[in-house]
Amino acid sequence: TVAVGRRRAAGEAQSQIACEAFPGEVVSFTTDSDGLVKGDSMWANYFIGMVAQYVRKGHVVPAFQEVFVSDVPMGGGVSSSAALEMAAGTFLEQLLGEEVDPKVR
Repeated sequence: TVAVGRRRAAGEAQSQIACEAFPGEVVSFTTDSDGLVKGDSMWANYFIGMVAQYVRKGHVVPAFQEVFVSDVPMGGGVSSSAALEMAAGTFLEQLLGEEVDPKVR
C-alpha cells in the first residue's frame, strides 16, 4: 500500500483523498477539528482518523491531495485497514516534515 500526494496551495482549505480501488470517489474534508468527522466512505474514515490523531496531538496539518494504491484486497480480512493506516501515517510524516516514533504511529 502506497500513499502519494502533495500539499495544497496556500489558501486552499479542503483536503482531498482518493483510493484506486474506488474509481471516481474523492473524499474532501478540512484538517481542523471541525472537519475531521466520520463520513460514509469506510476506507476514507481510516485516513481521516489518522489525521484526527495528529491534530489531537497538537500538529497543524495543512490541506493536501493524496491517493492510495494497494494490492491488498479491501475488506478481505487481510489487514487492508492496517496497511492503509500505515501508509497514511507515513504520508503525514512526510507532509509535516516530522518523524513519529513507529510505536506511536
